[in-house]
Amino acid sequence: MGIDTILTVRNEDLERLGPEDAVAFFRELLWAEATSLGIAKNLINVPSAITVADGGIDAQVRDIQVSGGQGIIKQGLTRYQIKTGDFNLSQDRYVKEILFRPSAKELRARVKSCLDNDGTLVVVLFGWDNPEREDEQILGKFREQLASVNPEYANARIEVWQQNHLIGFLRPFPALALRVNGHQRGIFETHQEWATQEQMRKGFVAGEQQEELLTRLRVELRRGEEPVHIRVWGEAGIGKTRLVLEATDADGGTLMGKGSLLRI
Repeated sequence: MGIDTILTVRNEDLERLGPEDAVAFFRELLWAEATSLGIAKNLINVPSAITVADGGIDAQVRDIQVSGGQGIIKQGLTRYQIKTGDFNLSQDRYVKEILFRPSAKELRARVKSCLDNDGTLVVVLFGWDNPEREDEQILGKFREQLASVNPEYANARIEVWQQNHLIGFLRPFPALALRVNGHQRGIFETHQEWATQEQMRKGFVAGEQQEELLTRLRVELRRGEEPVHIRVWGEAGIGKTRLVLEATDADGGTLMGKGSLLRI
């Protein structure tokens, strides 16, 4: 069991999200992944009106040429249905609710068009994280129901993302993790956010004494045997904060280890 940090997201953090918040949060996750992959955001559609008829689809990413990423966005067409609460896919009625129109053995319109256009249907579960008792137990239920409509759907591309998948997707996006776990109001910033401030974007040229201090700071920050607490002090306006930013940056990353603390 790992040690919790301000970035830790737990299952109960996702369970607290209602339908509107879950859709809004998933929109942000798609945007973040698109940004990291260089995908245009106009290809992403996640409407905020969740109470109107949507043909069984809450989000869509279309016409994508992609290689790499976390698998959140697929090649071609991906459509997502987002569920909150105790939506237990081990029960057939919930599988049918995703696929079929109410009181009908007819596929939901946009679920059908997704499959007909060789797209990927992703079911996103914010409130469920139970293990399967058999291999592909859940996907097997989907394919069985689809095959009863059209045998060609038996090999449809379907994925089910549970809470543990969503938590994994959040690892590269600390701002989203902070939003969902309720720590976004804390008085802190990531190193990347800090570096974007106007004062921090100014050019930096170190003198001999500053180079010596930079070296000492970097040596201390690389100590991994225990948390490091470093205090930097001096007259106001001499550039302490800018120097510390430089000291903690290494090839675009940060030298600070777990539990490290800087006071300026």
